[in-house]
Amino acid sequence: MSDRLSGKDKVEIAIEAGLQAIPLIGGSLSTLYFSTKNEKRFKRVESFYQEFSKIVEKADGSINHINSDYESHLMSLIERLNDKIERESRQLKRVYFKKYLFSLLQNQNVSSYDKHLFFLETLDNINELDCEILMFLNENQNNKIQVGSIERPNVPQYAIVGSIGQLKNFGFLATFTGSIIMSGEEIDNSLSDTVRITDYGKEFISFCLV
Repeated sequence: MSDRLSGKDKVEIAIEAGLQAIPLIGGSLSTLYFSTKNEKRFKRVESFYQEFSKIVEKADGSINHINSDYESHLMSLIERLNDKIERESRQLKRVYFKKYLFSLLQNQNVSSYDKHLFFLETLDNINELDCEILMFLNENQNNKIQVGSIERPNVPQYAIVGSIGQLKNFGFLATFTGSIIMSGEEIDNSLSDTVRITDYGKEFISFCLV
């Protein structure tokens, strides 16, 4: 077994050293930070698997074995998933992580490992606005929706534009350029573009969100 420190361990050591270097309160602050952090992380993982076990119990045997050919891939993904569960405090994202794990156990296909890994990393990186927009476009999957018509309460319009751009980069959305308005003023035509969910986006939603 290697005695080398992982990148995660090195970061922990750096944080601890940095906190302890603070005059007068450093030692107490370091102890408080790590004791609280570790307790929260433990409880998040513990509650996640308690909740997930109930989901499996209600699944009527749809998950009943581990594919021996997929074992190493599965353990790799679960290890990554656990790291994300430890850090995630948002309840809705934890619900999505449970959906992801359930789908993963139902689809143990070696050839799908890269896609499963991509879905996990993407799920970790996207926010709740991204998920809302995906779900909205999935409900209207037969239509092209104008970007400027997509609204969410208390969300700036260009936050939605940015979210759509990110989802497009993931391959989940396709955008189509709207009519360009020519005038003496500079005009941003991103709001007149139309957008539609892709088959890959539908697959991500089915695997991770619903």
